[in-house]
Amino acid sequence: MDGYFSSLKTFCSDVVSDVGIVHSELYGIPAPCIPYTFGGYQSSERKIFYLGKETYGWIPMQRLLDLYENDRLDLYIAENSKVIASPEAMIRYSGNKNNFWTFVIKMQLYLRTKEMISDVYSLTDRQMGLLDEIGYGNTNAIESVRSNGIDWTLTSQSTYDRVKGYSRKIDSLKCLLDIYRPDLIVISNWEDCNEFFDGVEITHLEQHYINNLRAVYSIKGYDTKILWTSHPRRYSFLGYNINRAIEKIAEIF
Repeated sequence: MDGYFSSLKTFCSDVVSDVGIVHSELYGIPAPCIPYTFGGYQSSERKIFYLGKETYGWIPMQRLLDLYENDRLDLYIAENSKVIASPEAMIRYSGNKNNFWTFVIKMQLYLRTKEMISDVYSLTDRQMGLLDEIGYGNTNAIESVRSNGIDWTLTSQSTYDRVKGYSRKIDSLKCLLDIYRPDLIVISNWEDCNEFFDGVEITHLEQHYINNLRAVYSIKGYDTKILWTSHPRRYSFLGYNINRAIEKIAEIF
């Protein structure tokens, strides 16, 4: 987490010093979600990071900028870490439904044990320990323009675009690779996000491709592999339930 301190500070500096941004319009935009790892990540024998498309609602931007002005970005990082700080919190957010967090729980346990669970509320101590090994974040630290998390009554397209551009330094793949060195990154978002790959050279491993379900990439200079899949809510349209989709996606890992 501390590795993102510099990027977060630069983001705040860029936003505050940009004379083209109307300060009052920042109230309509949430602050960036900083990638986070649970307590067992660093000691895990297989470091896996899960990335969703975007963060719907987060800490208010004004809170972040107030802490920046008072030289207390450490408090923002601490607050960011507390939103979903443990496997127990992740399970609560999942609701045992076909959402991102249920996908993360089932995928993590399947990748680590090759066993498919049916109920996220009935896990063994060992399974809970495996969930404690994950890292999570988003390909968009701040919501995309189509998200319901942007309050367009409080911000303008111009202000949003400027802030969104500055946030790219936080949600870049290279930043994540250099700080956390994951073995595998699982991305649950089939949409294009070319800016996410700025600064790295990726190779599509075409032999593993399944249309709309799985794409696998290697990264030059890193041992990390990327596993790209659709959001779990799309699986039913592809003819899969979430369990069968995970089994198919993960069969090569």
